[in-house]
Amino acid sequence: MGFGEQEFLHIKVIHENNIAIIQFNRSDSMNAANRQMVEEYHQAVEWANKDSRVQALIITGNDKVYCVGGDFNFGEGMTGTGMNKYELYSYRGFHSKPKIAMISGYCLGGAVQQAMACDMRVASNSACFEMSEEWAACRQARVAGCGASLASRSRIINAREALRIGLVNMVVEQESLKETTMGLACLISKRSTGKGLNS
Repeated sequence: MGFGEQEFLHIKVIHENNIAIIQFNRSDSMNAANRQMVEEYHQAVEWANKDSRVQALIITGNDKVYCVGGDFNFGEGMTGTGMNKYELYSYRGFHSKPKIAMISGYCLGGAVQQAMACDMRVASNSACFEMSEEWAACRQARVAGCGASLASRSRIINAREALRIGLVNMVVEQESLKETTMGLACLISKRSTGKGLNS
């Protein structure tokens, strides 16, 4: 089964030219991740990586929220390595194609870690980020310098602050977020050899 041919409940997949757009789609729950959404996310990323038509991936939410991390029942009944299976960012080592997080609105908790696992992060000026000390202690920051800053403050920061500390690579107006991110993905895809930018 090729990429884009599978129906998902909590994920939308769009194939535009040679770019795969994977969108979190639990808007009634502010895109909070449950087990099914994370499983679908992993499946979509894996299929995109296997599809020769896809040269780059964009991970996104909607205009109001990227993802607020796991929902209240996210880790119920799971401990240790069982929890890792459902973490949005746990598959980073298996991703092979360049990934860009396109972030608008709230990006909280584990979603910050997921975005940090992408090769690049483009945020709208409406984006805001949060990481608790617990999350920062559990995982070392993927982006040099920003983990300690977020952990020490343990508060919501806006897009400009996220840019200042290196959490995101670029901040643009909401109206130009998709155009800018798609342009960047197309540029990357032309030079892509099937390896992530951080590989």
